[in-house]
Amino acid sequence: MPPTPTPLDREPGRAGAVGRSASALLVVLAAGAIGPAIGVAQAQAPGLETFARPPQTPLELWDAIGYLTRVGLTDQAVPLIDRFLQLEPDDATLLEIRDRFGLGSILRLQDDPRTAGRVREILDRLAAASRRNARREDRLRRAVELLVGSPVQQGEALLRLDEAGPYAVPYLIEALADRPVGSPERALLVGNMGRLDRRAVPALLAALDAPDPTLAADAASVLARIGDRRALPFLVSLASTAGDDPAPARTQALDAIRRIAGAPMGELSRTPARLLLDEARRYLTGAYQFPGDQVELWTWQDGNVSPVLVRPDEAEVRLGSRFADRALELDPGDPEARAVRLALQIRAQQVGPAPEPGTAPLDLSREDPEILAEALRLVQESKQFDLAPPLISALGRVADPSSLEAADPPSPLVSALAVPDRRVQLAAASEIARLDPAVGIPGASRVVPILARSLLPGDLPEVVVVSGNTPLLTTIASSLRERGIAPITASTADEGFARAAESAGVEALIVDPAFLRGGRDARDLILDLRSDARTAGLPVLLPLPIDPARAIARGREYAIRQSEVEPNDIPVRATPITFVGVPRKGRIDGRLSVDDRPPYNQPKRELPDPNAPPAVDRPVDPLSPPPLPAEGEEAGEETPPVDISGDLFEIGPLRPGDSISAIIEPAPGSTLRPVDVALWLERREGPGGVPVATGLGSLALTIDTPGVYDLRAQGAERFLYGNRALYRLEVTVYDSVRPTPPIPGTARVRVEALAREFDRVAVLTAPGDPSAVEEALARSWGRIGDVPIPRAELEAMADAAADALAGIASRPGGSFAADLARVVPQLQRALAEPSRAPAAAAALAAVPTVEAQRSLADFAADTTRPAPSRVAAAQALQTSISRFGSLLAKDQRPRLLRARDRAAEPGLREALDAVAGDLTTRAPAADDPGPNPVE
Repeated sequence: MPPTPTPLDREPGRAGAVGRSASALLVVLAAGAIGPAIGVAQAQAPGLETFARPPQTPLELWDAIGYLTRVGLTDQAVPLIDRFLQLEPDDATLLEIRDRFGLGSILRLQDDPRTAGRVREILDRLAAASRRNARREDRLRRAVELLVGSPVQQGEALLRLDEAGPYAVPYLIEALADRPVGSPERALLVGNMGRLDRRAVPALLAALDAPDPTLAADAASVLARIGDRRALPFLVSLASTAGDDPAPARTQALDAIRRIAGAPMGELSRTPARLLLDEARRYLTGAYQFPGDQVELWTWQDGNVSPVLVRPDEAEVRLGSRFADRALELDPGDPEARAVRLALQIRAQQVGPAPEPGTAPLDLSREDPEILAEALRLVQESKQFDLAPPLISALGRVADPSSLEAADPPSPLVSALAVPDRRVQLAAASEIARLDPAVGIPGASRVVPILARSLLPGDLPEVVVVSGNTPLLTTIASSLRERGIAPITASTADEGFARAAESAGVEALIVDPAFLRGGRDARDLILDLRSDARTAGLPVLLPLPIDPARAIARGREYAIRQSEVEPNDIPVRATPITFVGVPRKGRIDGRLSVDDRPPYNQPKRELPDPNAPPAVDRPVDPLSPPPLPAEGEEAGEETPPVDISGDLFEIGPLRPGDSISAIIEPAPGSTLRPVDVALWLERREGPGGVPVATGLGSLALTIDTPGVYDLRAQGAERFLYGNRALYRLEVTVYDSVRPTPPIPGTARVRVEALAREFDRVAVLTAPGDPSAVEEALARSWGRIGDVPIPRAELEAMADAAADALAGIASRPGGSFAADLARVVPQLQRALAEPSRAPAAAAALAAVPTVEAQRSLADFAADTTRPAPSRVAAAQALQTSISRFGSLLAKDQRPRLLRARDRAAEPGLREALDAVAGDLTTRAPAADDPGPNPVE
């Protein structure tokens, strides 16, 4: 018997909603009446050709889009969506689409990749239209008027005001100001404002600053009714104002604190000054995460509350400074409060806004050294490293060189050398080098290497990749370059550490534990990195090796999708679900088919009430379908051929504690919605099953009775069957017994254990995916509170390091002059940077080694170098020869003379001529090793 045609559009109350004319529908129905064409008609639903006229307006377009996507003709819907976006529907049209067709008509477009990319723009436009509509002035003013009306009107007004969030508060403030104090209407307004949503709290907090004490008191009363704890520090600040006169605002603030905190202000665990100081510290340390790149900061301006858009860091400064100033007013002698306020003042200089005209600039040199040291400790502990350099510079200006010798506790400048941040280390090293203590100090050996490391910033953020596996090394390097990161490659642990320690531009390391050459492994490398102040703060990523068994299992999990086999409506014919992976997962493509077997007079099963509690176990199952008649038994009168028992799937044995979830997903080309399919979980008993749980479209349950379980999918209505009654069923079983862990000792387990052993070490799951590498680096940087330093700041750091090294070189007998020999390679590379060549050349001139002097000679004779840099190298070479005698190779002297003769610039010729004169009057060193080993 052929299947019965299925209606194409069954939405209630939507007659003619697809825009087809009556004649077009008749054509479709007539075509469906032809027997041979029925199967074709159901396999491909009618499309745009059945419309009386092409849709033109946005509403008509969306009507047609909804129809085409429901019947699986997404290809025809895509150009209509593009046309809809081109028309740029106004707010009224978008809101009418939302109200008439529902938000689901937009969200369902996300299920198809052909339309998913267009959904975001539509949702953004709808959200913007909803916001504008909710914030319309006439709408809000009308809602405020209804707020003092009948109870029904008040409820309607609150709904409208809640949609506007904080933007409703200015109109409510106006309404309060217009009504006399103590009047019934004002009291009613305050009471109803206390029923607002918590989104209104930011604007209400700004109302606490109202100069009218009664208005501020009303705001405090409203906040008390809402009960949001965000208001507590603002209320404490208001309630702790000086004066014995019980002003209404202070009185209401005290009452609000009692209601929100559950205790009077005097019985709180913290004093008002400490509570406000802790709040200021939270803003200073970034404990509050603001969403987005801009923050709506509500303030009291021009007689009402109003929002101003600021950056998150500026909002932190404004709010943090507010509480720090108030805490200092309450306890002027608290050094921590002074340190917090000082740190916030430095942050304000960095992020703005610009100071008002006539405001004196912040002069840290006038601050107490103890407060500077406390502020430095605070910002270092909270990882606000960008605030530390100004504090270190101020401490350096007031510190005595002998104070650096202290060991317990160490000087704040010496302690800063070990902070895992390049900016802090450089600032401390520069100040210590300038102070030039007469005797050795703790950490003195770090000063010159830190300065040299900052000399050579790269053009891009740098990441050191350490691996002996050439293909993997190439893959990761390509991933980094694609994301704008410069890779520095190494194959051994020692080489990787050297590359990370010598450059200030290195932001992280990617270390391959499985393929390291040499005798040291990844753990040795991480220990070296963490024990050196220059590299202690660098995050390390460890690529995970491929686990073949896991890869195969995951591939099978996504590859296996079974199709149901008819008939499968009773336990003896239930289709077993093919489960894969842990937890066990199964995916089934099914169809609620028409039954062509007798009897046709099976009673219809009652559908479950989705709001009813799960069914309890019963010895007899009145809802299960009756068994098939025995062979030869009378079937009874035939009825329409519908398999109302649905499809039954065997889950198998389940234990107490096991959990199961089943979800019906939309299937392409189906007339079913998820809620059109009822799911029944049944436990087998006798020839049938006992219903345990039911649900429309989805089902979830934890098993408490052991047994063999089946899952039944059944149409919610008799007509929801046929060739287009397709569904997609996903079943997941979570076993109560924990899955078997991976075999100990495998390469993957060792890498994961190594990552857990150290701080700032994470695993990299997909080293060949550029986006995965970038995301892993971003997570690691965010976890340690650091981001790559901008290029401009790196250049400024390099200039500061060059100046500090030049200062060391100008004091040949100073404490750090001998350490310059340790950084000759960095100084040689810095010669190539014109802006830092003079400082690098001066530092090389202070090093009494063959390598240093010959590098100056080579650079001065190189005609490809800029003339100013060659002049600096020649002058430094003359200084070196004057101090240590000639250490040049035999072939370098004639090269320098030829360079002098060819020099066109007067300054360069003069400098080389001075070098030639020294070489003529001074004999070569007795241990001249001969030709330059560099060449």
